[in-house]
Amino acid sequence: ATAKGLAHGAGIPCIPVDALEALAVSAGNTDGIVCTIQDARAGQVYGAAFRNGERLSGDTPMKLDEYLDLVEGLGERFLFIGDGVPVHRDAIYARLGEKAVFEPTFRCFLRPSAAGWIALKKGETTDYLGLQATYLRPPNAQKNRKLLEAMGHE
Repeated sequence: ATAKGLAHGAGIPCIPVDALEALAVSAGNTDGIVCTIQDARAGQVYGAAFRNGERLSGDTPMKLDEYLDLVEGLGERFLFIGDGVPVHRDAIYARLGEKAVFEPTFRCFLRPSAAGWIALKKGETTDYLGLQATYLRPPNAQKNRKLLEAMGHE
């Protein structure tokens, strides 16, 4: 919403950037799989995996164990980055042991410079009306409304 408002007010185009991809860029060069995780609460993460800047999995919400199943099959060494690291670090380490490396907490948050670098590389612009957030799961209010409708309450 902030980017859309600024772009509209300034009359400039926008470039959409995937947050998990920007986190992977923030990790820099690494030998292993970059595992970007954001805490989705309720034992879930929004996660993706990258190797040398190449996306290995799509952005998806899933239980932490399911995400670890996915990434474990991709390599032998894993760098975890994102706001899900401080929340799930112990569980990840219990599962992967020394194969898991963690960015320090202060580096686990999205950096504007990484988003800017991706935007510069992409170069594809849209106007402020074309910039849309991608929601990986429906908001709780939408789920609650469907539940109430199913129960006959409108």
